[in-house]
Amino acid sequence: MGGAESPWKVVWGPLALLFVSSGLGWCPPKWIPYRDEFCLYLPTAPALSWKEARAFCQDQKADLVVIKDYSKQMFLRDHTEGARGHASYFWIGLAWREAQLTWVDGTPISQSWYSHWLQGHPGKKHCTQLVGIYAAQWRDWDCEASTSFICEKPMKDAFSSSTRKVRFRSHCYVFHFPSLREQRSWGEAQSFCQELGGNLAVIHDEEENTFLSSAFPEDGWYLWIGLHLEAMWKWSDASAPTYLRWDAAPSAGQDRCVVLSLRPLDGGQHGTWKARPCQVRPAAEYVGFICQLQYDSCGPPEPVRFLLPGGMGPYATADVTFSLTAHATFSLVLTCFHPNGTLFLIIFEYNATHIHGSIFSEQGRFLVHKNYPRAPFSPGLNTWSFISYPDGFACFFNHQEHFRLSDSQNAFLANISSLQISGATVANASLEYPLSSDLRFPHGNSLQLEDAVHYYLCNFTFGLWIRSAFLDSPRMCAVSYSLKWQQQAEFALFLLSPSGLEFHAKGALLFSGTRVLLLDGSWHHLAVSVTNTPGVAPFKVFVDGETWQPDVSESGGFLWKGLSLGGRLSLGQLEGGHGGASFYVGDLSEVNLWDRALSEFSVKQLSALRNRWKFPGNVVSWSQLVAKKPPGVQFSPTSEEPDRPFVWFGLLRLRGKALVLCTDPERSILHIQPLLGPCATRALWGLQLNGRLRNVADPPACLLVASGGSSVLSSWDCSPDARSSFRLLQDMRLQNLHSGLCLFQEAGNATLYLGKCTLQALFFFLDWDVHCLHSRGWRPWKDRCLFFVLDAALEWSQAQRFCQRFHGGSLLSLNSPQDLMWLQGQVPGSLWTGLHSSGRDLWSWLDGTRFNQALKRFMFFLEPSSMAVCMLALTSGFLKAEPCHRPHRWICQAPRQSDLYMTFPGKSFVGTKIADLSFPSLQAAKQQCSALGEGCDVVVSTMTGHHLMMGKRFVTLEDPGAAAAAAAAAAVHVKTRCSPGYSGQDCQSMCPRCEPSLSCNPLTGLCDGFLYYREAPALIASLKCLPLEVWIFERGSCWSYERYSSQVEAKAVCKRYLGSTVRKVPPLSKVPAGPSADGRRGFQQPGGSLWACQRGEDVKLPSFREKLLLPHQEAAPEQRHASWQEAEDACYLQKERCTGLLSLKGAHYTVAGTVLVDSPGSGALLSVKAACSPGFCGKHCQRRSSPCLSTHTYNPLTGRCDGSLSCVRRFSPSCLHGLVHSRCPRGPGWWFWGGHCYYVEEQGSKSWQEAKAACQAYGENVTLLVLSSAKEKAWVAAMVQRGSWTGLSDAGGVWRWEEGRADSLSLPWLPNVPLVSGGCLEIRPRGDPDLAASPCSHLRPWVCEGLWAPLSSCPAEPGWSHWNGSCYLWDSSSAGAWPEALEACRRFRKTELLYLTTLQEMDWVRSHFQGTFWTGLNDRKEESVFRWSALEPLSKQVAHRYLRDDMANGGRKDCVWFDSATGLLSDASCGEERPFLCKCPEATEWFDQWTGYGMVGEPSLLYPSAETLEGAKRECLLERPVCVAVLETRSGFYLLSSKDDASPKADSVLHVWTICAEGFSGLACRKTSAGAARPACDCSGTLKTTAEKVCGVPVQTCVEDCQQMTPRTNCSFCIPVCTEASLSFLDPEEFALVTMIQFKVSHSLNLTTEDERDRTVSSKVVYDDTKYP
Repeated sequence: MGGAESPWKVVWGPLALLFVSSGLGWCPPKWIPYRDEFCLYLPTAPALSWKEARAFCQDQKADLVVIKDYSKQMFLRDHTEGARGHASYFWIGLAWREAQLTWVDGTPISQSWYSHWLQGHPGKKHCTQLVGIYAAQWRDWDCEASTSFICEKPMKDAFSSSTRKVRFRSHCYVFHFPSLREQRSWGEAQSFCQELGGNLAVIHDEEENTFLSSAFPEDGWYLWIGLHLEAMWKWSDASAPTYLRWDAAPSAGQDRCVVLSLRPLDGGQHGTWKARPCQVRPAAEYVGFICQLQYDSCGPPEPVRFLLPGGMGPYATADVTFSLTAHATFSLVLTCFHPNGTLFLIIFEYNATHIHGSIFSEQGRFLVHKNYPRAPFSPGLNTWSFISYPDGFACFFNHQEHFRLSDSQNAFLANISSLQISGATVANASLEYPLSSDLRFPHGNSLQLEDAVHYYLCNFTFGLWIRSAFLDSPRMCAVSYSLKWQQQAEFALFLLSPSGLEFHAKGALLFSGTRVLLLDGSWHHLAVSVTNTPGVAPFKVFVDGETWQPDVSESGGFLWKGLSLGGRLSLGQLEGGHGGASFYVGDLSEVNLWDRALSEFSVKQLSALRNRWKFPGNVVSWSQLVAKKPPGVQFSPTSEEPDRPFVWFGLLRLRGKALVLCTDPERSILHIQPLLGPCATRALWGLQLNGRLRNVADPPACLLVASGGSSVLSSWDCSPDARSSFRLLQDMRLQNLHSGLCLFQEAGNATLYLGKCTLQALFFFLDWDVHCLHSRGWRPWKDRCLFFVLDAALEWSQAQRFCQRFHGGSLLSLNSPQDLMWLQGQVPGSLWTGLHSSGRDLWSWLDGTRFNQALKRFMFFLEPSSMAVCMLALTSGFLKAEPCHRPHRWICQAPRQSDLYMTFPGKSFVGTKIADLSFPSLQAAKQQCSALGEGCDVVVSTMTGHHLMMGKRFVTLEDPGAAAAAAAAAAVHVKTRCSPGYSGQDCQSMCPRCEPSLSCNPLTGLCDGFLYYREAPALIASLKCLPLEVWIFERGSCWSYERYSSQVEAKAVCKRYLGSTVRKVPPLSKVPAGPSADGRRGFQQPGGSLWACQRGEDVKLPSFREKLLLPHQEAAPEQRHASWQEAEDACYLQKERCTGLLSLKGAHYTVAGTVLVDSPGSGALLSVKAACSPGFCGKHCQRRSSPCLSTHTYNPLTGRCDGSLSCVRRFSPSCLHGLVHSRCPRGPGWWFWGGHCYYVEEQGSKSWQEAKAACQAYGENVTLLVLSSAKEKAWVAAMVQRGSWTGLSDAGGVWRWEEGRADSLSLPWLPNVPLVSGGCLEIRPRGDPDLAASPCSHLRPWVCEGLWAPLSSCPAEPGWSHWNGSCYLWDSSSAGAWPEALEACRRFRKTELLYLTTLQEMDWVRSHFQGTFWTGLNDRKEESVFRWSALEPLSKQVAHRYLRDDMANGGRKDCVWFDSATGLLSDASCGEERPFLCKCPEATEWFDQWTGYGMVGEPSLLYPSAETLEGAKRECLLERPVCVAVLETRSGFYLLSSKDDASPKADSVLHVWTICAEGFSGLACRKTSAGAARPACDCSGTLKTTAEKVCGVPVQTCVEDCQQMTPRTNCSFCIPVCTEASLSFLDPEEFALVTMIQFKVSHSLNLTTEDERDRTVSSKVVYDDTKYP
């Protein structure tokens, strides 16, 4: 095996150990004959105490040497004088006994004439040594000292014949070790074997040769086997050899036969073959022989007894796998403690094909005797099973029930004491019983079982439970097995401190690793299996049920030679040569040894629970070891250990198929479906300790057996249920414990049911890999998960940094050439590995794995270079050195079980509990969570313990003060495979920056903390589920906690909420008493399935381009965030303090406004945090909101239509210095702030008085700026570019504001302003002194302030203006004589040529209209008596100051024109053509009333609404030209943007907007219309006709009316409507039919063919079924 020589190797003394013959006999190999009387044995190792040395000699049927004469003394001196060290001192058989030195044969030294003491001896020591370096003189010495020794036995007893039998494969082998006088030639040995019914042994392969040479490795012996040479080599059964194991090629010649050489201490010679003469008895060798007989020749199997301490509970199981010989009697007995007796006895007889027998049982008060009928019975391994029930038990052969006993009385299950099996070879036993004896090993104590192995083991597994926290010893031997006095143990298992395992086999290190923590004071299960099966790994190691990969493995060159017989199994100490140097300190339990390699499934079940499932070893069982407990070893006190969540856990995959067992979360059914389909998230199953098979998903589900006992369903209830308890048999069929039936699938569908456990049942494969992701790029391998990156190339160092994103991750490391061979079949090209050179041919792996020198022969290198060199794996199976800076693909590795947990204190978790367990220890909970792989996401700590859960989301504890202790104990420990700072499935996402109250969730890679507990009973809600009163958070989305009995009722509610849909759900078991979706407190929960509203948590919010969101009143300033996601998270956390998100100029803000503001050109993107669907608003989205006209935008927060505010410059979230309002005077310089309108002059300059007049010209409510607060002063200072006039002056000798308020000049925002007499106050830009007084005559810009302009009813069409309750129409392109101008003005409603009533109006007109134009003033009726055409009185001030009467031209200048430059009113000839200005009162009625007309459809869903008719008209006027009419119905008042769909409706009135006087139409009122009454027409297109007249009215009349009076583009659909007057032209039948059709059309009812049966009428009126289906 290479490597250093083992320290256990036996070193023989400097004696020539030859076989020496004499006439009287022989000494065994390595024994020295003395005269012809004795055989002496002088080993120099092991060094033993006097007592141990004598025990060694006695084990060899000898004793320590007795020296009673000078000749023997001299003989021993000659053979010991060359020894050195401890080997120069030899114990002899002289020691103190009964107060004197006495030889071991009982002779006192005083009665022996000979002695040879060293000077000064004997003293007070009790044992005697022969000192070789002092001429073999004697000395007395401490009996506990370890030295060599000399054994002696009479030559006549040196060797006696012995025979040993052992089974292997299908034969019985008999080993004959004859005495010297009984040795046989090959022919005699073959004859002897034939007499027994067999032949000399035939060897077919290396395993069989290893077995025969190692079963009884008597050193120095040669054993005849069946190979002999005639013309050719043949075996004793006449077969030709297929396997040879020569020591040296045999010489040619006849009469040659073969012996098997036994040299266990010489690996090169042991098991080799040598040729010897066939017919010659050996004269100088010890030669025996091996007979190969039939299997039954070894006799009946020894009875096997399994103790059941503590009895068996209900639903406990016992499984025994056994085989029978061709003709056998098999008995099975279950015994009881109290009363002492037999619970039942089974006796069967087997004749190779059939089995029959009887069953005797005494259960309770009854005696049962049943005969088992003759039945077929298969050869090979069979299984007997026993399942206990509360009232009885059932027995199964090969999982088929063959009897069941029940009794209402106590079944004495707790009194069952043992299970005994006779007549069968037991291959395996799995027993379930509650109690287990745990042994505690103090330092220096151990337990031994002599002759532990009775037959050769080519494969074996040993398992044990350990608990220790002893760290003072660098390594402790937990268990070892060795032959007596052999210096190298057959195997030994060491625990390394502080962490790790080490295993030695045949004296050589087989594996070692430090990456496992076992000495932590907790119970851990260990199992090691070793095999020599070709093509199978030579060993497997399991820690707590999971495969463990060591750091160092020497298995590449390891050839297991089998476990020899007759050795000693030692617990707590290494046997052989090291005494107590490796004592184990701690507790041991359930140490067992099996004669095969246990399956991973069996190991999983063994490790699930220490005190429940037991597989007693069929070679050595724990009960055997406990019976040998020495006094120093103590029974451990019983302690409560945390349960494991599952006996086993993984994917239940159908054997041989890519199909798995999964559940349907919506229905209670099971599926067999492909793994990668929809079942991927519901395919993980675990068997709970109560027998329930649990699907680990959200929500969880368990297998449920229906009441009929055969149907299998899925149920959310996972509580203990005896009828629904299952187990997985060793052959991987799923068996129900209550009925003993197995799981089947019906042919042709997916229905699962229970039936008898035949071979047609479903066989599963427990896919153990639940740790590595089942996604692209990931593959499990050994104890690692590999991630293949094949679509990118990086430098070696960059690839390593990529891999470090995984916790414990690095580039791939390989431990052996076998690993490289495996990799060769996986890689599609060259890939980086973790191997790199640190110079001078020193290679190392990145993860610290020790470099295996055996890999060097697979490596080839570049020429020497100064560049760093790293290693590539090639598809050829070689490793190539490559400069590290070159890009290549790569493979990452990460541990299968992640031990990285990120702790989040003060948090809880929403998800599914994996099991109904609470772990008292956080460490134990984390270990269990790690073992479950993808089946566990977090450990949640609470006051009651630690729980395992699956899920993705944290829950915030909102009120830790209410339960301080609970909050202090609360924490979430997230298991992650990513290094800190990374997240996501492949750990490629960086955790984002989160708000202080949020945490980056490693499971999602998102900021988490939006979930919170709402109220008792504890329900979880999300800050993202709006409105918060309506929703709870379940199964990853928002659900209304009110349930509805019908889908229609639910749909009516769900449509109110943004992104909500209707889903069918079970009723809630707990419902808070808070308000429901309709605002009610509490509600009733009907049974059965119900309906609820469901919406995603991250619903898409309503978004607007180039909009801002501003508050009605002053709100908290907006907050800026680094990203949109960060802003969105902050907005939800702020609850009602945030109403939207804004992205502006690359920055992201949270805002708290409720008014939508236009911001054209800003590029802004606004999302509104709305809860209601479009059309709904209010607290619970119960109020309907009306649609908006195109000039306004619907506001989801308020349900109103916004559009009055606009941000036109200085874009910011608050638009503080760029806001304009539609109700402020229009024009440049007007701004809006704080509910007021401000005019800021930027170009011109005026004196204070002129500035005052300029402000007053804008209206009655407009004055120079009056400051009210420091904020207002700061805003104005930011708006002005130069010092500008305000409204404060001392014009009256007292400093007063323009509005008359005499404010104190000591206001905090008006400090220390030097005021001068005759001065006025100016406000300056920021940076200068804010306020200063200047002479009022100085020229300055100015600032005006006023309230909102009152709502105007004036037309909004081009040319129209509004001032102080009047409307003005100006068209500079139109000119005409005065009469024509008057006529043009009067085409509009109540409109006249301009008339002036005040000087202020004259000033306003002069400032807004330039040039000269006609007015309505004239003296046409009476010369020089001027009157307005509107008959308004002429103001004396206006007439006196501005009217100029020119009497020239004979007084023919009768019409007055106005000059805006001078303000003069001058008369002129009425025939002159001039422009003109029209005026009308604002209070003009602008609507025509169309009674009996309405619109098609439900107006409340189609049109904006108003509360009153006047309000609707006012809103319509404000929304001109979009609004064209107001619809009045019984349900309300609505604004229309089109009247094209108007049609007759008896209960509706249409108020159509128009600016024209009667007889005029069109926007310019230029067209005249007929004065006759308009016909009643229907232009909706609902009715069609081919007739020229309908009800006596020509169809063309309606077409022409539509073209002249409406802006419709298609008037061809218009037809007359039958009125009461026109119906008189119809006959009675036509009248009845038309009346009925009109009624159905008006009520949206369908027409039938009978309604059109009269072709005469239907040719006039035909119903259009495409519009009213």
